[in-house]
Amino acid sequence: MNDYTFRSSNFFPFTVGFDRPLKVLEALTNVKAPSYPPYNIIKIGDENYTIELAIAGFNSKDEVDVSVKDNVLYVVGSKVAVDDSVDYLYQGIAARDFRREFTLADNVEVTGAELKDGILTISLHRRIPEEMKPRQIPVIK
Repeated sequence: MNDYTFRSSNFFPFTVGFDRPLKVLEALTNVKAPSYPPYNIIKIGDENYTIELAIAGFNSKDEVDVSVKDNVLYVVGSKVAVDDSVDYLYQGIAARDFRREFTLADNVEVTGAELKDGILTISLHRRIPEEMKPRQIPVIK
């Protein structure tokens, strides 16, 4: 084990009840993420996010699958058919199959997905339950 390995117990000895998030964080530090397709994660205000994936060459919603299971957002692209009628001199737009995974916080939900102009846009909303919102604790005298 090298000095750069993330250890939740070393960095957060003052936390209580964060076992799951810290284990997820620790697992994420040991994963080498694929570089295709490139993506952006955009924060919109305090409670909304957008993930944009550049998937030029995927023109049909039948070629892209977006799903969520156990707080993981899966984005999978599979080319249905290759157009053999086109005689390419050079083909630089990647149309290879891909799979991307994004780990979501417990209170983040996917609200929609849209494929337009080679960009897949996935909308996310962070829902804060009432019990997690700040509240004032009365002090009794």
